[in-house]
Order: sequence, then C-alpha cells, then structure tokens
Amino acid sequence: MDFDLPPDLLIHGAAILPFSKASQLTSRGWVSIKDGRLQKVAPGDPPSLSARTLIDGRGCLIMPGLVNSHIHAPMSLFRGLADDLPLKTWFEDHIFPAEAKWVTAEFVYR
Repeated sequence: MDFDLPPDLLIHGAAILPFSKASQLTSRGWVSIKDGRLQKVAPGDPPSLSARTLIDGRGCLIMPGLVNSHIHAPMSLFRGLADDLPLKTWFEDHIFPAEAKWVTAEFVYR
C-alpha cells in the first residue's frame, strides 16, 4: 500500500470477517479505501493512521454486504400464465417450459 498518497477512508481496530474460501475472523484489522475502491484489508494495525477520513472500528465488525441480487424478471413477464396451480405444477409444467422456449439474454435485457 502506498501511504505517500493516503487513502480516502481508513477503518482500523475492527474485527474483520472476509467471505472467501479461507474465511477466518480477524479480531483486529484494518481496511483502506481509495477513490471508492477497496485498497487493502489486513490484520493488525495499519502502517500509518493517515487518511482523509479515519474511523476507529473498535467494537465493530467489517464484512462484505449481504446483498441478494437475484431477480425474477422472466417470471414477472409470464405473470398470469396458469394461475391458481400448486407451485410445483406451475413451475414445472408451465413456467420452466415457457422460459426454455422464450427467454434469452436479449429478452430479459429489454
């Protein structure tokens, strides 16, 4: 990390829980952000406490956001198709076949 140009945001002293294959809770670490991008995540104390914004994260947990980004755009376009059926029947006998026939990347994009 180049501390000649300090990060815009430095959070230090917080517990860190990265969601990666080797995820392991770090009880004390730091995160730096520059130009809206994650610059560095590391255990221990940062090499410098210089930043535009400095946040003491003691007693806090830093982790990736829990974002559910999946959507049901194709299903919304088939709204009203085969209403009032049990869910399994509706999916397997009507929605999945309709999606297989009509849904493409272009169809969903538009």
